[in-house]
Amino acid sequence: MLRLMRSQLRVMLCSRFCLLFLAAALLLSAVLFFDNGDAVGSLRELEEMSEVMGFEGMRRLEQAEEAESVEEVLAILRVRQTVAAAYIAAGGMLFLLFLLPGVTLAPALGRGAGIRRELTEHGRAKPLLSRMLLSWVFCLGLSTVMYLAFLGYFTDWRSAPPYLLRRNYLILQLYILSGVCYSYFVYVLLRRTWLAAPAMLLAEALPHRIVPGLYAFYPFVMIPYYNSFSYLDTTALTAALCPPGKLIGYCAVCAAYILVCPLLSVLILRRRDIP
Repeated sequence: MLRLMRSQLRVMLCSRFCLLFLAAALLLSAVLFFDNGDAVGSLRELEEMSEVMGFEGMRRLEQAEEAESVEEVLAILRVRQTVAAAYIAAGGMLFLLFLLPGVTLAPALGRGAGIRRELTEHGRAKPLLSRMLLSWVFCLGLSTVMYLAFLGYFTDWRSAPPYLLRRNYLILQLYILSGVCYSYFVYVLLRRTWLAAPAMLLAEALPHRIVPGLYAFYPFVMIPYYNSFSYLDTTALTAALCPPGKLIGYCAVCAAYILVCPLLSVLILRRRDIP
């Protein structure tokens, strides 16, 4: 499997299309991360707010009655924002997860890239699963960097209990792995990047309007949205007092994606002719 992964990585690194596609996906991830990640705002922005509405008004707006200066408001927000790390990193990875199978499968499923040799030597399952694994390793590293970068730059992570940081990192990585498995399933099912990516975008945006309650089975939406008042919900999935049942339910949904999607992907690929 490792030798096959090395061979696939060489093919992708020699593909100009693959490299451009990956660069565009990484740029989009960076834009999304920094756009969401600066939820605290800079000291200058806070000072501008205080000049417009007065410090007392700003303090009430941010629910920081104990603060006595703009700097203290910033410090309070940095403490509260620790629980946002999983959501921000997951949001930064969202579109990369949608596009990454197009990076790994496009050069592999082309006529001249050796897919027939791979299928002859290794069958249908191993070439696909090795690409899933390669993508997951890449996403694991990048999402970890995003998670730690958000904690380091936008929060006072030292004030959070270590178990909370570890648990929220686990929540993020379960989402990443389930997202990789789901996106590969959609790509194998639809076969074309220009079909698969929009299909996943629509699936991310529309189910709650079509089938009420469907978002309860969608890992990214199960990670609580963060805003400056999220600290009030102390029983959210990423909060300090998250009930065990809520965490178990999230893990069960992710496990279903992780187990079912690769199996369906392999079954579909076995029935499909490769040009």
